[in-house]
Amino acid sequence: MKQALGLIEISGLSTAVVAADTMAKAANIRILEIENTKGLGYMTIKIAGDVGAVNAAVNAGKQIGAANNKLVSWKVIPRPSDYVEQAFCCPEPPVPPSPPMKEAQEETGTGKTGETMRESPETAGEPEPDGGQADSVREETDSKDEPQAEAEQPSEEEDFKLAEKPKKVSRRTSAAKGTGTARSKNS
Repeated sequence: MKQALGLIEISGLSTAVVAADTMAKAANIRILEIENTKGLGYMTIKIAGDVGAVNAAVNAGKQIGAANNKLVSWKVIPRPSDYVEQAFCCPEPPVPPSPPMKEAQEETGTGKTGETMRESPETAGEPEPDGGQADSVREETDSKDEPQAEAEQPSEEEDFKLAEKPKKVSRRTSAAKGTGTARSKNS
Protein backbone atom coordinates (compact mmCIF):
# COMPACT_ATOMS: atom_id res chain seq x y z
CA MET A 1 0.00 0.00 0.00
CA LYS A 2 1.40 3.39 -0.99
CA GLN A 3 1.76 6.14 1.54
CA ALA A 4 0.11 9.48 1.03
CA LEU A 5 2.16 12.65 0.79
CA GLY A 6 1.16 15.87 2.54
CA LEU A 7 2.65 19.31 2.01
CA ILE A 8 2.00 22.53 3.91
CA GLU A 9 3.69 25.83 3.15
CA ILE A 10 3.88 28.31 6.01
CA SER A 11 5.59 31.67 6.32
CA GLY A 12 8.13 31.73 9.17
CA LEU A 13 10.25 29.11 10.88
CA SER A 14 8.68 29.24 14.33
CA THR A 15 5.16 28.79 12.97
CA ALA A 16 6.38 25.91 10.79
CA VAL A 17 7.92 24.15 13.78
CA VAL A 18 4.72 24.57 15.81
CA ALA A 19 2.63 23.30 12.88
CA ALA A 20 4.92 20.28 12.37
CA ASP A 21 4.69 19.46 16.07
CA THR A 22 0.90 19.70 16.00
CA MET A 23 0.73 17.53 12.86
CA ALA A 24 2.90 14.83 14.44
CA LYS A 25 0.76 14.80 17.57
CA ALA A 26 -2.55 14.81 15.66
CA ALA A 27 -1.96 11.66 13.59
CA ASN A 28 0.37 8.74 13.01
CA ILE A 29 2.55 10.32 10.30
CA ARG A 30 6.25 10.70 9.52
CA ILE A 31 7.70 14.17 9.10
CA LEU A 32 10.01 13.83 6.13
CA GLU A 33 11.47 17.30 6.05
CA ILE A 34 10.95 20.94 6.90
CA GLU A 35 12.41 22.71 3.88
CA ASN A 36 13.34 26.36 3.69
CA THR A 37 12.10 27.57 0.32
CA LYS A 38 13.81 30.40 -1.45
CA GLY A 39 12.26 33.80 -0.97
CA LEU A 40 9.81 35.36 1.47
CA GLY A 41 10.75 33.03 4.35
CA TYR A 42 8.39 30.22 3.37
CA MET A 43 8.86 26.83 5.00
CA THR A 44 7.47 23.64 3.43
CA ILE A 45 6.57 20.80 5.78
CA LYS A 46 6.59 17.39 4.06
CA ILE A 47 4.84 14.45 5.73
CA ALA A 48 4.00 10.86 4.78
CA GLY A 49 1.65 8.22 6.14
CA ASP A 50 -1.75 6.63 5.57
CA VAL A 51 -4.25 8.74 3.63
CA GLY A 52 -6.55 9.39 6.61
CA ALA A 53 -3.65 10.20 8.93
CA VAL A 54 -2.10 12.62 6.42
CA ASN A 55 -5.49 14.37 5.90
CA ALA A 56 -5.93 14.79 9.65
CA ALA A 57 -2.38 16.05 10.10
CA VAL A 58 -2.65 18.54 7.23
CA ASN A 59 -5.93 19.89 8.65
CA ALA A 60 -4.29 20.33 12.07
CA GLY A 61 -1.33 22.14 10.45
CA LYS A 62 -3.71 24.34 8.45
CA GLN A 63 -5.47 25.42 11.63
CA ILE A 64 -2.18 26.44 13.26
CA GLY A 65 -1.06 28.36 10.16
CA ALA A 66 -4.43 30.11 9.75
CA ALA A 67 -4.56 31.05 13.43
CA ASN A 68 -1.21 32.85 13.05
CA ASN A 69 -2.04 34.31 9.60
CA LYS A 70 0.98 32.46 8.18
CA LEU A 71 -0.66 29.76 6.03
CA VAL A 72 0.37 29.98 2.37
CA SER A 73 -0.76 26.70 0.77
CA TRP A 74 -1.38 23.00 1.41
CA LYS A 75 -1.83 19.81 -0.57
CA VAL A 76 -2.49 16.11 0.09
CA ILE A 77 -1.50 13.59 -2.59
CA PRO A 78 -3.26 10.31 -1.68
CA ARG A 79 -1.47 7.99 -4.10
CA PRO A 80 1.64 9.67 -5.49
CA SER A 81 3.30 8.19 -8.57
CA ASP A 82 6.39 6.07 -8.10
CA TYR A 83 8.71 8.88 -9.11
CA VAL A 84 7.19 11.37 -6.68
CA GLU A 85 7.15 8.77 -3.92
CA GLN A 86 10.85 8.02 -4.45
CA ALA A 87 11.72 11.71 -4.44
CA PHE A 88 9.78 12.62 -1.29
CA CYS A 89 8.86 9.56 0.76
CA CYS A 90 11.97 7.44 0.73
CA PRO A 91 15.06 9.58 0.24
CA GLU A 92 18.28 7.57 0.40
CA PRO A 93 20.66 8.66 3.13
CA PRO A 94 23.86 10.28 1.85
CA VAL A 95 26.89 7.98 1.75
CA PRO A 96 29.77 9.35 3.83
CA PRO A 97 32.88 9.97 1.74
CA SER A 98 35.74 7.52 2.22
CA PRO A 99 39.10 8.97 3.36
CA PRO A 100 41.80 9.36 0.71
CA MET A 101 44.18 6.43 0.42
CA LYS A 102 47.33 8.45 1.16
CA GLU A 103 46.08 9.52 4.60
CA ALA A 104 44.98 5.99 5.44
CA GLN A 105 48.44 4.62 4.57
CA GLU A 106 50.16 7.26 6.70
CA GLU A 107 48.03 6.35 9.70
CA THR A 108 48.71 2.62 9.37
CA GLY A 109 52.44 2.82 9.74
CA THR A 110 54.43 4.72 7.15
CA GLY A 111 54.60 7.84 9.33
CA LYS A 112 56.06 6.29 12.49
CA THR A 113 58.11 8.56 14.74
CA GLY A 114 61.07 7.91 17.00
CA GLU A 115 58.74 7.53 19.99
CA THR A 116 57.94 3.94 19.06
CA MET A 117 59.43 1.08 21.03
CA ARG A 118 62.92 0.08 19.97
CA GLU A 119 63.95 -3.55 20.23
CA SER A 120 67.32 -4.48 21.57
CA PRO A 121 69.34 -7.19 19.81
CA GLU A 122 68.58 -9.69 22.61
CA THR A 123 64.78 -9.38 22.29
CA ALA A 124 64.54 -8.77 18.54
CA GLY A 125 63.32 -12.21 17.51
CA GLU A 126 61.79 -13.52 20.74
CA PRO A 127 58.01 -13.69 21.19
CA GLU A 128 56.42 -11.95 24.13
CA PRO A 129 54.01 -14.40 25.77
CA ASP A 130 53.05 -12.24 28.76
CA GLY A 131 54.40 -8.86 27.73
CA GLY A 132 57.00 -8.82 30.55
CA GLN A 133 59.95 -8.40 28.22
CA ALA A 134 58.37 -5.48 26.45
CA ASP A 135 57.87 -3.72 29.80
CA SER A 136 61.54 -4.14 30.71
CA VAL A 137 62.60 -2.77 27.31
CA ARG A 138 60.30 0.23 27.77
CA GLU A 139 61.70 0.84 31.26
CA GLU A 140 65.25 0.77 29.92
CA THR A 141 64.47 3.28 27.19
CA ASP A 142 62.58 5.49 29.64
CA SER A 143 65.52 5.49 32.08
CA LYS A 144 67.88 6.46 29.25
CA ASP A 145 65.64 9.37 28.26
CA GLU A 146 65.25 10.80 31.77
CA PRO A 147 68.74 12.32 32.18
CA GLN A 148 68.35 14.13 28.90
CA ALA A 149 65.00 15.51 29.96
CA GLU A 150 66.47 16.79 33.24
CA ALA A 151 69.35 18.46 31.44
CA GLU A 152 66.97 20.26 29.09
CA GLN A 153 64.84 21.71 31.89
CA PRO A 154 66.17 24.94 33.42
CA SER A 155 66.74 25.07 37.15
CA GLU A 156 64.41 26.94 39.49
CA GLU A 157 66.80 29.92 39.72
CA GLU A 158 66.83 30.27 35.93
CA ASP A 159 63.01 30.06 35.87
CA PHE A 160 62.84 32.91 38.37
CA LYS A 161 65.16 35.07 36.27
CA LEU A 162 63.14 34.36 33.14
CA ALA A 163 59.88 35.15 34.90
CA GLU A 164 60.98 38.68 35.89
CA LYS A 165 59.82 41.33 33.51
CA PRO A 166 61.59 44.62 33.06
CA LYS A 167 59.84 47.51 34.73
CA LYS A 168 58.03 49.98 32.55
CA VAL A 169 59.43 53.44 32.27
CA SER A 170 57.08 55.90 33.88
CA ARG A 171 55.82 58.80 31.82
CA ARG A 172 56.87 62.28 32.66
CA THR A 173 54.29 64.81 33.71
CA SER A 174 53.86 68.08 31.84
CA ALA A 175 55.94 69.97 34.45
CA ALA A 176 58.83 67.53 34.05
CA LYS A 177 58.83 67.92 30.28
CA GLY A 178 59.64 71.57 30.57
CA THR A 179 56.55 73.02 28.93
CA GLY A 180 57.13 76.36 30.56
CA THR A 181 54.67 75.94 33.37
CA ALA A 182 57.12 75.50 36.20
CA ARG A 183 55.71 75.76 39.69
CA SER A 184 57.56 77.37 42.44
CA LYS A 185 57.08 76.64 46.10
CA ASN A 186 56.37 79.55 48.39
CA SER A 187 57.85 78.88 51.77
